[in-house]
This record gives sequence, C-alpha cells and structure tokens, in this order.
Amino acid sequence: MMDAIEDYLADIRPSQARVLAIFDYLDEWFREPDFRGCPWMNVYGELGPTNPAVAAEAHHHQRAFRALVTGRAIRKHVLSHDDRGWVRPGRTRFACR
Repeated sequence: MMDAIEDYLADIRPSQARVLAIFDYLDEWFREPDFRGCPWMNVYGELGPTNPAVAAEAHHHQRAFRALVTGRAIRKHVLSHDDRGWVRPGRTRFACR
C-alpha cells in the first residue's frame, strides 16, 4: 500500500501538496465500490489479539503509514520533531506515538 501511495504522489506538484494528496489517495480508495476497509486492520480485527504474527504485521503497517505521513510533513516543514514529540512550527506541541 505504501508503494501505491508513493506512486500516486510522484507526479503531484508542488511538492507541498503531496502531504494533503495522501488523503486524496485514501478518499479515492475508500470510495471504490469494492472497498472493504484496510486489509491489515481487518485481519487484525479477526486474528490479531490471538495471533502475535498477525498483530506484529498490523502494527508494522500502522508504523509505516505514520512514517509516510510524518516524513512527508517534516520534509515540507509542516511538522518538526524533537525528543518531546511533534510540533507544527509556531504552534502547539503534540505527541505522536
């Protein structure tokens, strides 16, 4: 999924628009007629609490998506990070775990 999002973002200009385009991608995906939710979250909902391998994969997917979004935001100076959490420049600090 992360590769599909990266492919979707590749041609979007200006590069700052890529942060918001992640959510355009998700909106398009959610509106597909055969959309049945995130496969990772669905599998976790069915098996994750009882299957450590499934739980680990679902958590890996969550971290990868978080890294994609925050990485794009940091590169475009929408967010900055220090040892206390995430900060929107000139704004309130918030934690992202």
